[in-house]
Amino acid sequence: MGEQEVLGGRSGWRLALAAVLARLRFLALIALLIAAAAFWDRAAELVRGDRVAAIGPGATEHFCPMHPAVVRAAPGKCPSCAMPLAVRQPGSRPDLPEGTRARVVLAPYRIGQAGIRTEPASWRPLAFEVEARGVLRYEEAATRRFGAGFTGRVTSLGSTTDGATIRRGEPLVRIASAEVQAVAASYATSAKQLEDAKGRSASAAIERLRALTDQLGRQLLAWGFDQGQLELLAAHEPGEDVAIRAPFDCVVLHTDVSVGEQVVIGSPLVHVADPAAVVAILQIRRGEARMLRPGLRGDLVDPLRPEDRSEVEIVQVAPHADEAAQTVLVRARTVEGASAPARAPTAGSMVAARFRVPVRETEPWSGMEFPAAGEPRTVYECPPHGVSEDEPGICRLCGEMKLIAREVLGGAGPLDVLAVPDSAVVETGRAAFVFVLSAPGTFDAHVVRLGPRCGDSRPVISGIGAGERVAAAGAFLLDAETRLDPAAAAAYFGASEPR
Repeated sequence: MGEQEVLGGRSGWRLALAAVLARLRFLALIALLIAAAAFWDRAAELVRGDRVAAIGPGATEHFCPMHPAVVRAAPGKCPSCAMPLAVRQPGSRPDLPEGTRARVVLAPYRIGQAGIRTEPASWRPLAFEVEARGVLRYEEAATRRFGAGFTGRVTSLGSTTDGATIRRGEPLVRIASAEVQAVAASYATSAKQLEDAKGRSASAAIERLRALTDQLGRQLLAWGFDQGQLELLAAHEPGEDVAIRAPFDCVVLHTDVSVGEQVVIGSPLVHVADPAAVVAILQIRRGEARMLRPGLRGDLVDPLRPEDRSEVEIVQVAPHADEAAQTVLVRARTVEGASAPARAPTAGSMVAARFRVPVRETEPWSGMEFPAAGEPRTVYECPPHGVSEDEPGICRLCGEMKLIAREVLGGAGPLDVLAVPDSAVVETGRAAFVFVLSAPGTFDAHVVRLGPRCGDSRPVISGIGAGERVAAAGAFLLDAETRLDPAAAAAYFGASEPR
């Protein structure tokens, strides 16, 4: 019994020791992995240094500049393009073309796994969309203030409510004044007799009536009447008081007198406006206001009824900005003859406007030269020697390299600019770049200057040419490829620029 207990005790110690050793091995493995990750870059440098040292300081290797993945120990030709392989020292950083930030080479299966898809930089009729909000106001030139041109007493008003509509010819104000009433009645009678006498009376009688009418009219003009009022007086029967009538369909903005009030020469009576003459006073962000110009047309909508739209035209862009709000005032008027919604917004309404500004008409594109329109075609090039042919074949300068096919887009239309998909653009905060397919499986990160987004496209200022294929899908995965292993990218792909 005692011997069994001793054996059982030894067995328990062995099990406990084995468990401790298993845990220690697990911890040691974790520590080894952490150390490997921490000193990986240094180890890679040592390995590369040992490799160069083993080969010798004068050793070389051969690679294809067009297909960086092709590296050989002996001279030869690239299996992809038949170009003679160039010579370099192992581990050296190849020079990238100017404007190229980095280069990524991927095998076809990895391109398929990542879902990378390319599209050519092409000519597109892009336009910036500028949105603004504001309020409708009556045009100052379409408003009119009526004042008393004689002394009298107000007997009635066309309306005592601001905003009321008065039709053309209806009385705005009636004023009792015996002297003026007598002249106005005489003018109306004389004008009617003159009209009836035309064609039926002798010329001398007509001349007398015309002279009398003109004399009475001049007297009324001296009292503040205008030619339109005289025509309205002649068209209506004289009353007991003098009616100042609306010269057009108008809206009463403000009435300055009340019934029974005594008025003198110069007393303000009523302020009216033409309801059809409204202008939108819009606030545009300062940066976007530079795109706008008088004559540009857009859509005006009531935010409460977005389905109702009317066409407006910019008539003025303020030359100065509001420094506090960083906005610029823009005046826009409804286009004459354009179809208007059944329930058009009225003065005082809050409105929203949207203008489409062709990119081609803004800076810096307005100062650029664009190729004339033409049909797209395919050319065959030898990039190292600058050879371009219309037919496939071999480079005529080196006699060995196969010409590479490249699609050449047709020229730009009148509103076209060079554009790339917005999904192809990678922005770092300091620069923007796109991955250009420079060779099968090879993507070069080109630094580009772009304009603001237009829908799903970005207009190009510089950095890429028409027809160059960019990674429209998977650009961020290509960028991540260089960021996840920057040491390898710098050593192999030459991405030495700091990020």
